[in-house]
Amino acid sequence: PKGIVGNLRVDFKPVDIEVIEKEVKDLQLGGDFYPFCASSHDVAIIIPYRNREDQLKALLRHLHPVLKRQNIHYRIFVVNQVGENKFNRAMLMNVGYAEAMKMFEYTCLVFHDVDLLPE
Repeated sequence: PKGIVGNLRVDFKPVDIEVIEKEVKDLQLGGDFYPFCASSHDVAIIIPYRNREDQLKALLRHLHPVLKRQNIHYRIFVVNQVGENKFNRAMLMNVGYAEAMKMFEYTCLVFHDVDLLPE
């Protein structure tokens, strides 16, 4: 697809979520992205999360442009653990999977850590 190659800006400066919302256009309510062409893939990105707001913002700011360039239908699920119990990443992944599949019959699921940026 056109625009799939080339450099992406990586910016680690903390920004407000409103800035990211303005930068990432064409998202549906709830974070769904549908490309203008027919997509052969429906992808759920599941991110286990707790208390890493700056990393989450940096990831979202970087990840949306990467995914949009692929011309795929996707939605990012941020699964938040509250409370003071030990962080249970596996449980959050299971919850994310269950909730994603309730919303749509995704053909691909990607489990991603909040503190890693794809290249």
